[in-house]
Amino acid sequence: MDYSETAIGALEKITVAYQTEILESIDRYSHGEGFALNYLLSKEEAAQPSEISSASGSSAAAIAALLGRLEKKGLVTRSVDSEDRRKIRVFLTEKGRREANRHHAELCAGLRAIFTEMGERDTDELVRLVERFLQIAMRLESEKKGKEIDQAKR
Repeated sequence: MDYSETAIGALEKITVAYQTEILESIDRYSHGEGFALNYLLSKEEAAQPSEISSASGSSAAAIAALLGRLEKKGLVTRSVDSEDRRKIRVFLTEKGRREANRHHAELCAGLRAIFTEMGERDTDELVRLVERFLQIAMRLESEKKGKEIDQAKR
């Protein structure tokens, strides 16, 4: 077995063995309601559902359902764009803003505790490796999409 197979096996074991509250919090934050709230908070203005869909990699139907749940909870409001009535604008409510800030603070506190225990050197190395991993993953994904487009044109 080569090093990549060993790494894949180790990562699979890690994801199963280390199901912790902080990892679950990160997952919730990076998907679904937490993601949508954070996205709207970071934009500091209204967004279209298609923007949220694109940013999250979720389908338009999934985002519509998600926004419906957030609206029922009073965390967002939706309205027709006054300049283009075909578009919907999604706004974060004050309650939604508080919830997004609370989620973010909890996540940061958990990460801060982990990084404090890891120390500066290990934390810097982790960040460097994750950035490298994601850059390679994004490049490979882009190359794959380019090949798929080229094949579709033929």
